[in-house]
Amino acid sequence: MIGHEVLDATALTTGSLTLGGAVVGFVGGTASQVVRGRQDQAAKVEARQERREDGRRQGLTDFQEALALYVLTVGRLHHSDVMTAKRTGVWQRPPRAPAVELELLECSRRVRQLSEWIIDEELRARFMALDRQMSSGLRRLPSEMAAGNFVVRMSTLLRATEERLGQLLRQLI
Repeated sequence: MIGHEVLDATALTTGSLTLGGAVVGFVGGTASQVVRGRQDQAAKVEARQERREDGRRQGLTDFQEALALYVLTVGRLHHSDVMTAKRTGVWQRPPRAPAVELELLECSRRVRQLSEWIIDEELRARFMALDRQMSSGLRRLPSEMAAGNFVVRMSTLLRATEERLGQLLRQLI
């Protein structure tokens, strides 16, 4: 009889441990799922942040390249206009070939489009001031002194725009 009571107690204890083990295993599994879920969520948030920064970096470098092309095109056209005015003695904007006008239009369209995607308002404002200066300077050429002033103002605005662009790119590197 004693053996039988011991057996029942053992069976009872073993059964409760098995049931308790199942509960502990279930709770442990649930806790690890919660931890894994949080880790997955954190990894997704970090990956999203990295993609966002990569997109901003790519947008700024695309803008930088388009700006450089736009400035080179405007500089080349302005120089050509000045050389023509000096040669002819007539200070006005000379007629340009349609291909040259199209090149200028494409350069300006691309950089303006990219500037709209820039999140930084200060950079956008600096670029818009530069763009207005370049657009108005290419429309008219009243004198040699005005042509020189155009270059000085354009250089000053370009420097300010490039400084802000550099600040933004350094933050993303």
